[in-house]
Amino acid sequence: MFRGGGKVRYWNLFGGGDGVRMVEMQNAFREQHPEINLEAVTLSWGAPYYTKLAMAAAGGRAPEVAVAHLTRLPQYAEDLLDPFDLDLLAEFDVRPEHFPSVLLEHATYGDKLMAVPLDVHTIVLYVNRPLVEQAGLLASPDALVELSSPEDFLSALDELSEVAGGVALATANDTATLWRCFWTFYRQAGGDIVLPEGGTVEYDRERMREVLEFWLQVFDGKRASATMDYGAGVAAFASGETPLLVNGNWELPTFVTAQEETGKPDFTMVPIPALFGPEPLVFADSHALVLPRQWSRDPETDRSAYLFISSLLKDITWAGGGHVPAYQPLATSEEYLELRPQSNYRGAAEVAQLDPPAWFSGAGSEFENQLGQALFAVYRRTLTPDEGMDQFEAAMNKLLKTPSPV
Repeated sequence: MFRGGGKVRYWNLFGGGDGVRMVEMQNAFREQHPEINLEAVTLSWGAPYYTKLAMAAAGGRAPEVAVAHLTRLPQYAEDLLDPFDLDLLAEFDVRPEHFPSVLLEHATYGDKLMAVPLDVHTIVLYVNRPLVEQAGLLASPDALVELSSPEDFLSALDELSEVAGGVALATANDTATLWRCFWTFYRQAGGDIVLPEGGTVEYDRERMREVLEFWLQVFDGKRASATMDYGAGVAAFASGETPLLVNGNWELPTFVTAQEETGKPDFTMVPIPALFGPEPLVFADSHALVLPRQWSRDPETDRSAYLFISSLLKDITWAGGGHVPAYQPLATSEEYLELRPQSNYRGAAEVAQLDPPAWFSGAGSEFENQLGQALFAVYRRTLTPDEGMDQFEAAMNKLLKTPSPV
């Protein structure tokens, strides 16, 4: 029998379709537990959110529960978050073994669980079925033919460009998307980036050059355009003009709505193929639930907060926005496996490649901004690959010598 009540304050950063779904989940919780006063607040995504969360935790004014990207944990875990009580979590059937190991690794500091992952969000290939089938590249309604090398992918883009009479692959030139796409293939190629505090950046220059040169071949104006912005890429795919789009799984509601309103596009979503190695490693992050530091914790309020967290983890509503559930009893359920196209890329949770840890890395961070700027200059051909790497290296070393503001 549940014992709890009182008020649970909850902060999140969800807008758009994610925001609508989160409100739906919050309202369902309120209906099921009228004895708990859930006070939910939505704040602006990105740096403003994390600044306000840090200040609230440091000043003793933090909510009981908040959302944080798992990649943002390094600068918060030590001083601004409270660890989870594993025994109390288990009372609500939430245990560490219920989550993919790669997420659990990033959520754990020392022997303490500092975050409970809600989802995995990743980049995928959106596939226009009629155009891709016309090029002979659709193996089934929810799968491409095997593409296992950079050459395979470039050849496929050439065929698709000819079929479409234009760009084969819609992309986006914002710094975050450029970083996500680069990191995916750089990790497949065996590359890594290490950001030692107070030291200098460590990375594999040869592998980085290899991936940069691959993207330069992609951005030839026919296969893809280096100047296409985020909105233009989404619009090109939504109109049914472009065979492929690389973007986050969170754009799924956009295309579902377009399909309902116009009948286009006839599409599916598939994982990014393994082009540079045997595993389809892919950029990913996770919206996680955290306990901002409290000067004192009330046991009954904690029980209510943990109940709320467990309700979010077990609600399939969130998967409707394209995110992969992190809670494996839901991710392996028949209810989720029947969801198409979401379950096509459910394996992303096992091959997720999160940003390298540093106080300045993670979602919406200066790390992504600086590396994205260097990538954009290379893809626009205003810098050579070596000049772009030099710019990246200088920016990272400057940030590594800058103390964390938190």
